[in-house]
Amino acid sequence: MANNNMRMSLSGDKSLMKTLDDLPGAVLNKVVTKANSTAMNPMAKALRAATKLLDLPKEQRDALAKSMGRRGKTYKKDGNVYTVLGPKFGSRYIDAAGRNLVLNYQQIEFGYVTKDGESVQAQPFMRPVWDAGKGAVESNYASAVRASIEKVAALEAKKNGKK
Repeated sequence: MANNNMRMSLSGDKSLMKTLDDLPGAVLNKVVTKANSTAMNPMAKALRAATKLLDLPKEQRDALAKSMGRRGKTYKKDGNVYTVLGPKFGSRYIDAAGRNLVLNYQQIEFGYVTKDGESVQAQPFMRPVWDAGKGAVESNYASAVRASIEKVAALEAKKNGKK
């Protein structure tokens, strides 16, 4: 099975990295979590738009688009912040026959073989969106981290009575 994990890290800007290293843990967590969310929003919107172009019944396309989003998770033990982009787990839709079905986005993305041995062609929509937008996500992430640090610094200065 293909590994669909994608990792992004911020590096290169030494002054930014030094500032991040100097931040207290709770503040750093807030800065990075907000930056992840801000950086991934355009990608989530692009993913929803891509699902509207799939060759699927309208109910399934609409349900798939509605299920697309992002979710963040922070692991306090190791300090890692993750953002997952894709359909929400257990998303369902009602088909034309009134059946309550689970969205199998993996089958749409990678294709599958039916019980009768018939091949259903893959309709990749997640990977092309990621490939087209990952550069923008990285630059959005760096910009969002800088903006968050400036905001935190301004709040700290105000709290300490400095301008």
